[in-house]
Amino acid sequence: MTEQVLLSISGLQYLEEEPSQPVEVLTMADYYHRNGAHYLVYEEPVEGSSEVIRNTLKIKKGRVEMMKKGPIQVHMIFEEWKRQVAQYDTPFGVIPVGIQAGEVKLTESQYDIHVELNYVLELNEEYVTDSSVTLHVKSKDAPDFSLS
Repeated sequence: MTEQVLLSISGLQYLEEEPSQPVEVLTMADYYHRNGAHYLVYEEPVEGSSEVIRNTLKIKKGRVEMMKKGPIQVHMIFEEWKRQVAQYDTPFGVIPVGIQAGEVKLTESQYDIHVELNYVLELNEEYVTDSSVTLHVKSKDAPDFSLS
């Protein structure tokens, strides 16, 4: 896997009263592998501002961690079949976020990493939604690498 990769993050929230709207982010990320974990680092622009959020994803079997640093800060842990609580620190205050992860599926090959995870999201200890996220990492040196 190269140090520069294409990262696709797609998510879906299952809301009772509204149709689910998929969200997808496609970005270049820095990749490295250390102590049995895959790391992805990328920047996310803050809407209406020149600031950016620096995101780090740490992926290993049965576990995904997401760390955000900048105007929004959080360290969320999606660990298979476990409930975690994180403090989502925003410019408007801190929000306690509960995450109950289901199965975390990790598939790896020479040029790709694919992760599927499902979780229940809570805010202030109240159920909000069932969600799913798919991460796909593609090495720039993959024979089928394309930006289109």
